[in-house]
Order: sequence, then C-alpha cells, then structure tokens
Amino acid sequence: MKNGLTLKISEASRIDVVLLAAMLMVLACGTSTQPAVPYDLQFIDAMVAHHQAAVDMSLPADINAMRPELREFARKVVESQSREVEMMKGWRGQWYAGRPLTPTMMAMPGMTGSMRGMDSRHMLTLRGAEYDHMYLDMMVPHHEGAIVMAREALARAEHPEIKALAQAIVDAQQAEIAMMNRWKTDWSKAR
Repeated sequence: MKNGLTLKISEASRIDVVLLAAMLMVLACGTSTQPAVPYDLQFIDAMVAHHQAAVDMSLPADINAMRPELREFARKVVESQSREVEMMKGWRGQWYAGRPLTPTMMAMPGMTGSMRGMDSRHMLTLRGAEYDHMYLDMMVPHHEGAIVMAREALARAEHPEIKALAQAIVDAQQAEIAMMNRWKTDWSKAR
C-alpha cells in the first residue's frame, strides 16, 4: 500500500476491514457526492425554466388570440418575464459561474404541477376563443406554481435580490390570476 502502510487482515477486526475498504474506495475513486446546490441557484434555474415556458406559451397570442386584452396581457408576460429571465441569468453568471444546471429544479415546490401541460407547440395550433380559453386554463396554474416557488424563496433565499424578485412575482402574479379568473368567468358566459 501507499506510504508504507501495511495491515494484516488476519490481525484486524471486521470493522477495521470494512473501514479500510471504504477508505481505499474513497482514495481510489473519490467521492461521488456532489456539493450541495445552494438554494438561490436552485431557485434561479427553476424560475428561469418556469418563466421561459410562460414566454413560449405567450408568444403565439399576437396571432392566435381572439381578444385584444389577452393579446396585450400575453405581450406583457413576454416582456416582463423575458426581462426577469435575463436578470436571473446575470445573477447566475455573477454568483454561480461555471456551475452546471441544477438537476433537481423540477422537484422544487410549485414547479412540477405548474409546468404540466405547458406545450407551446400545441398553442400554435389553436385559434380564437379556443386559444384564449386554453391559455387561461394553462396560465392560471402556471402562475400559482410561480407564487409557491416565490413564497418559498422569500423564506429561504440568501440574496436580497432574489427576495425582492420573489415578492414582485407574488404581487404581480396574484393580481394577474385574479384578472384571468374574471376573464374565464366572463368569457365562459359568452360561449
């Protein structure tokens, strides 16, 4: 063995043999555990993916939506969430340069359920009232998921910039959910 260390197995107890084997494996292979992923990095990676899904779903509204207020709302989603994506990417580059994409971001509270059914390709096939209703049916739970994620960030984030963004997301998206739910009610009467 290295460093002149010798050990006769017959002289060691079973525990010593197990410990020795474990130490040799660590020396030979290294550790397979990755360093813990900081919460703020997890939040950034998850919220960037979350916002990008909303942007992708909102882009077809200019052509496919029937109602002008929905087209205008979708434009604002694209504008505001694209701006927030760029801001978060900047923070990521500044605070976590070189770190790989968080593998567990879909496990964050609010992420999985709010991303279910977010298929921008399907939205391209819809037109008029059908698009409007599907957009609302998908965007309301999507916003609800963002609020869950943002509330958790308010409690867990270390960077004040993340906390400020999280509060802005909660405030804006709660108001937008109320507006979209009013539209859903009003527009279902017009069917």
